[in-house]
Amino acid sequence: MNNKTKVILCSFLLCFAIGLKAQAPVQHPWQGAKVGFLGDSIWDPHAYTDVKKTWSFLSEWLGITPYVYAVSGNEWTHIRHQAEQLKVQHGDDVDAIIVFVGTNDFLAGVPIGEWWTEKREEVMQAVGHPKAPVNRVRRTMVMSDDTYKGRINQAVSMLKQLYPTKQIVLLTPLHRGLANFGDRNLQPDESYQNSAGEYIDAYIQASKETADVWGIPVIDLSALSGLNPMVEEQVPYFINADTDRLHPNTIGHERMAATLYYQLMTLPVHFDIGNEQAPIATRKLQDVQEHSPDVFLVMYDEKVGKELLLKAIQEYGAEIKYDYNNINGMALKKPGNKSLEETMQYFRSVKGVTTVEYDHITRLTDPVRPKPRIR
Repeated sequence: MNNKTKVILCSFLLCFAIGLKAQAPVQHPWQGAKVGFLGDSIWDPHAYTDVKKTWSFLSEWLGITPYVYAVSGNEWTHIRHQAEQLKVQHGDDVDAIIVFVGTNDFLAGVPIGEWWTEKREEVMQAVGHPKAPVNRVRRTMVMSDDTYKGRINQAVSMLKQLYPTKQIVLLTPLHRGLANFGDRNLQPDESYQNSAGEYIDAYIQASKETADVWGIPVIDLSALSGLNPMVEEQVPYFINADTDRLHPNTIGHERMAATLYYQLMTLPVHFDIGNEQAPIATRKLQDVQEHSPDVFLVMYDEKVGKELLLKAIQEYGAEIKYDYNNINGMALKKPGNKSLEETMQYFRSVKGVTTVEYDHITRLTDPVRPKPRIR
């Protein structure tokens, strides 16, 4: 049995042995993306600087580049300016935009309003007969700063115009707890209506309706995050039990980020899947996941034996995942403080080692592609 055959057999046995224990790695569609974050104080990098924000966790977990324009106190009327800043400073070098705003509109007592106004007009129509004028009710978008829905219409319209090919995602406001920032800034919890006679629920509902009105994904963070400062036992997710049950603390942001991590898995960030002319960055990200990120395969000469290899494994701090005695091969896991490439290079130099290969992940639906090589 030659070394190439042994490597293939070793790879097959490894996949078979661990196939029932773990799924093959799934590439998160937002991995490595450049994302604009628009919103208010919850995401403001200059507010609560000791708190690790949602976008920071996503950057750590997914390797995204966050462009954060959220500003404390901002409402939907400010999103247009934030979007313009993003466009001026980064142009089209943005993959997606996430908007998280609305709680300050509730605080300001902005009326909910309507999405459209309606009036009758004449319009030409032809359905199986010569065209002729008919009288129909026509709706027109409300573009106004005076209502919550009018504000959303204006902001989303601008975002769609500035970024027609980009993914735009809207998040609903969170539940609201008491915020006592002093005599001139005391905000009751959500059990009270605002000055417009509305509960926070109405603003959350309007935010959710944006999906149907504008054709953009809306993630209901008020429900899916599980965060509710009105539940006493969940107050530890917020800044301060006595003065600030409105802003999540670090563990609150971590929970929000974990929710978004999985919700965003259902949404593409690139829309050119399968296109051979897809951006290089996209193709590279797809290639990365064609092999295990930390496990690799080593074959050794039967005549030399594996003693020197075992010694090298111990000295380098690698871990034996599987030892295939019948084909003189091993599946090794790299040390946590070493990259996969430098670990594989190290074991290539061990006496008696004949082959060092990636542990490739092969799916039956995959096209045949050349294997990446260590340079």
